[in-house]
Amino acid sequence: MFRRSLYIIIMLISLCLFGCTPKLENQIADYLSAETQIAEAANYNIRFHLPRDWYEEPIKTWDLHYTNDYSWFNAYTYKCIDLAKDETPMDKFENHNNYLVGIRDNFEEVIDGDVELLNNEFVTSKLFSGEKDGVKNWYYCALVDFGENKDFAWVLFTGIPSYMQTNFEMYNDILNSAKIID
Repeated sequence: MFRRSLYIIIMLISLCLFGCTPKLENQIADYLSAETQIAEAANYNIRFHLPRDWYEEPIKTWDLHYTNDYSWFNAYTYKCIDLAKDETPMDKFENHNNYLVGIRDNFEEVIDGDVELLNNEFVTSKLFSGEKDGVKNWYYCALVDFGENKDFAWVLFTGIPSYMQTNFEMYNDILNSAKIID
């Protein structure tokens, strides 16, 4: 995972210094496609790169729903044009998080994440702990917001705490891979 992150950082620095040449663009695409797969919600313009061993579980309540049998990636995607007059992407983030409080037992906030600017998107995150049917899970909620008048997503990763704790870098890699597509 460290090697992959280092390679991506080197490619991003090269992009900043030299611009994106077709050759560099192809190298990045080849590297990402060898290590990941693309998850894209129909009718929305947001794409995520997920590890190859994750597979889709089509569930009508989610725009995206993938698992690797140890953890789950779920996303609701939105267009800003569909927000109510005084509603913001942050309102959607808080509403989804508050909904989880009502459907889980012993629900508590573990980490209140910061707002970070990553790859031209703002990522706000919170980590919660809760129980369902006597099983403790972590719920890593994130708002991926590409700015004014752009699409955005509420992302939820779930899994048992021991697995999630050792794989947090993977979740952040998935969040950092989010892109608006044309």
